[in-house]
Amino acid sequence: MRKAVRTCVASAVCAAIFIACGARTGLPVGEGSTEVVGPPKSSGFCVHADYRAGFSDVSIHMILDKSGSMLDGNKWSSATAALSALVDDPSAAGLGFGLQYFPLGASCDADKFAIPEVPIAPLPTNAARVKASLARQTPGGDTPTLPAIRGGLEYARAQQLADPTRAVVLALLTDGRPDDCESTTQNVAATASQGATSDPRVLTFVIGLANGYVDAMNSIAAAGGTGKAILINEDPMTAQQLVKTMKELRDTQRLCRYAVPSPGDATMTQLDLTITYKPTPDEKPIDVPLVAGQPACGANGGFYVDDPARPTLVALCPSTCSTVHAASASSVNVTAGCGLGAPDGGVFEGGDGGGFCTGIVQFDCVPFCGSTDLRSPVCVGRDWVCPSGTVSTDACTSCTPIPHGCCKGDGTLAQASCVNGNWVCPPGSNIFGSPGCTPPAVCAPLLPCGPGQYCKTPDFSCGTGSVAGSCAPIPSGCAPGAQACGCDGQLYTSTCAAASVGVDLSNSGSCTIPGGTFACGPLFCRNGSEVCEHIQDFTKGAAPNSFACLTAPCNRNACPTCPAGRACTSSCSGDGTVLTCTVL
Repeated sequence: MRKAVRTCVASAVCAAIFIACGARTGLPVGEGSTEVVGPPKSSGFCVHADYRAGFSDVSIHMILDKSGSMLDGNKWSSATAALSALVDDPSAAGLGFGLQYFPLGASCDADKFAIPEVPIAPLPTNAARVKASLARQTPGGDTPTLPAIRGGLEYARAQQLADPTRAVVLALLTDGRPDDCESTTQNVAATASQGATSDPRVLTFVIGLANGYVDAMNSIAAAGGTGKAILINEDPMTAQQLVKTMKELRDTQRLCRYAVPSPGDATMTQLDLTITYKPTPDEKPIDVPLVAGQPACGANGGFYVDDPARPTLVALCPSTCSTVHAASASSVNVTAGCGLGAPDGGVFEGGDGGGFCTGIVQFDCVPFCGSTDLRSPVCVGRDWVCPSGTVSTDACTSCTPIPHGCCKGDGTLAQASCVNGNWVCPPGSNIFGSPGCTPPAVCAPLLPCGPGQYCKTPDFSCGTGSVAGSCAPIPSGCAPGAQACGCDGQLYTSTCAAASVGVDLSNSGSCTIPGGTFACGPLFCRNGSEVCEHIQDFTKGAAPNSFACLTAPCNRNACPTCPAGRACTSSCSGDGTVLTCTVL
């Protein structure tokens, strides 16, 4: 069959962008008067960039390289100093920030990277947790960038789904070329590209140490929809570069500033730009007029550029920006060229007769998945699509990533299967996000609870097991209790103390056992004066275990709460007695 041709350049936010009140960075605002007249837009090139627009603020999930090469020179100290400066900067207040590292031991499991070391929360709420986490790290190992990016995108998508009003982006801070766990520049870039083009869309910024593998970092950033890597030097005094970059990224979302997609070597002026926005995905695009700089905005709004002769940045007038932000599902399209038809041999087929489609498109259309009756895509508007009554062959073999899987009726989780482009759950279960499978009744690390709550899993697996969690209120005051191991690997003075900072309990043995104690599930009981009560209550379904430290002599050999007629066993380990009661 004949292949259609389409070019799709999804350029994103520039690393250097101007901020409000006339302040300048690398790309200054064009504030002078410019006469807006001229011929129709060029047909010599045709590129687009689409931006989600209805965001009230931004959250950044940082993936920090702690491989052995970060110990060379001042790399690690520079990176940690920059991040500490960012979370402490008063002007960053309200910016969402989360943190994860790579490598994580020898693991290549993307699901492990998807559980953040520090979950996203607005600054300065989690500034202390970020700095404490940074202080605990010791660089070493290789650079498994592929599972780190996959896990980071999975977490960021879940955060975006949980709060569609806040933009979530991924920021990879690294010096290295991807290696280990099948990581190559090519497959990491492909994963970043999937994040930038899937729904919900998550862009990947790359913040690189200037003496690292710059070409690899630029390739990943370009595929992730952010142009090229943002480079900072090793000198800790340049930490302010990162602070400035992150605040500018937030301003881009808040203040409606968008990068102009690049048409390659073509010469472009502001007259080659077309800006439209849609309040919802199903509405027709609304044209935004070009005005001669910010002073010319007026009540009717419009857009203006940084350089009329060679525009690289578009800004919406304040009134237009307010209109765009008023609709939470709005989007803005920035188009360069595309004025007089399909250039460079582009083919028009069917559609509305007014489309322009260029480049190579790598899909066919079929009446149904599994059919061998291949049909040609048609050009509709600006995109190649399948004719009515057919589906893309790509949709038959790929599914948009989802945060988790399915909820079963017994309180456990199940894996969804990709069938004909759609996620399908096993019989008797529902997909995450559907009724009965959403917080607060159901939660997991990647399907978070609302403000004032945290996700509590009854099997103490921190969401890595097969049992779904539920949202529980974060307590405001705590009484003394047995020491407990948190899902963040930290030791807490009690179960309540962990819950007060939104941390669930872990039974994985990831915490160091304090002196004079022994492990009791996620708890630590005192040797010689306490026994561990372990209740296995199989009448409670998927998670039958509960643990408690009871004041009792070591030689106590009876289950204190075991109902009559139920099995009861005990065992001693050093000075620690474990009493196990099984309820069937």
